[in-house]
Amino acid sequence: MKRILVLLVLLLFLAMIFRGFPGNISAQEAKDDVQDEEVTELPPDMIIKDIQVGWNNRSVMTRKAKGINDVEIPAREGIITIHIYHSQQYSGNDLVYEFKLEGFDLEWTQDDAGMKQVRYVYLKPGNYVFKIKRSHIKVGKAKNTVEETVRLKIIPPIWATWWFRLSVLVVVVGAIAGYVKIKISRVKKYREQELILSRMQSQLAEAELKALKAQLHPHFLFNTFNVISSLMHENVEAADEVLTKLGDLLRLMFSNAGQQMVTLKSEIEFISIYLELHQVRFQDKLNVVMEIADDTLAAQIPNFLLQPLVENAVIHGTSKEKPENKIFIGSQHKNGRLVLIIRDNGPGIPLLDTGDLMNIKKGFGLKSTLERLKIGYESDYNFRLENSPEGGLIVLIDIPYNSNQGEK
Repeated sequence: MKRILVLLVLLLFLAMIFRGFPGNISAQEAKDDVQDEEVTELPPDMIIKDIQVGWNNRSVMTRKAKGINDVEIPAREGIITIHIYHSQQYSGNDLVYEFKLEGFDLEWTQDDAGMKQVRYVYLKPGNYVFKIKRSHIKVGKAKNTVEETVRLKIIPPIWATWWFRLSVLVVVVGAIAGYVKIKISRVKKYREQELILSRMQSQLAEAELKALKAQLHPHFLFNTFNVISSLMHENVEAADEVLTKLGDLLRLMFSNAGQQMVTLKSEIEFISIYLELHQVRFQDKLNVVMEIADDTLAAQIPNFLLQPLVENAVIHGTSKEKPENKIFIGSQHKNGRLVLIIRDNGPGIPLLDTGDLMNIKKGFGLKSTLERLKIGYESDYNFRLENSPEGGLIVLIDIPYNSNQGEK
């Protein structure tokens, strides 16, 4: 037993030789141990206590209080104030405070006075990370840093969100498309109505022209048969020749019966045969002169337009007692207009010289011509009566020149 105790004492002695005794610690080593102990001591706790927004300092830290490190703030709040809490305060220059808002601040901002709050005004919508750290500085080095972080999300106003702008764009595009569609529909409907109205007007004008033409034919035939009847008592051979001419006239008249517009050439052919018929009656006392310009032969004019006027020239401007009766028919093409001239050497119309046009008696031929011009050309025509200085009446018709329709 004694041997065992001696062995244990010997082992303890050897251990103290190699490690040193607990009480044999130098003053410098003790000082270093104290410094190390002071440096490794952790600073007091630091937290982000509250985040307030707006001018009324409304708190938005309810979510963080539940352990959620995200804070959402509407952009309309404007002012953001972050309050910082320190459990203890150190005096001197041992503590350094730094903060940074990632997404806004480019560098860390340092504050040695001990921060209590940080304020930002009108941040742009987006995601930010606010960081604050406090470091305990000793021996020229920053050690034992405490850092607190909170994520901030600035929510844009509803009008600045992409889905709202997309919705507005869709609505605007839809409204424009709807407006254009309605406009096109109205224009289409308006054009259809115009087309229907134009067709109705055309059909009405055609019906009126047909009615006038239906009146002209019997009137023309009645006057022609009167000529034949008078010739039967004077010259049977002349009456027979007139009947032959009448047959030619009827053939031309029926060949153009369904046409509202004919060429001037076709109308002059009809007028030539009609005047030949009267030349048989007047024998050598009726002189007919025609000056029809070649570039007017294809012009379109209303069917049976010249016949009533030429007939008036024959009835009112000629007489068997006169040594010579003259009838002139001419045409000109001027500046896109067709000018037709009919002149006789009769007594004319005395009221034209006095200007009393209202009391001029309009017979069937004159009245029907004016009505057909009005229906066919509305106001785009000119019809004038003039007394010739050499005697007789001049009839002038000015209408648009049109040679593209062709005979119908």
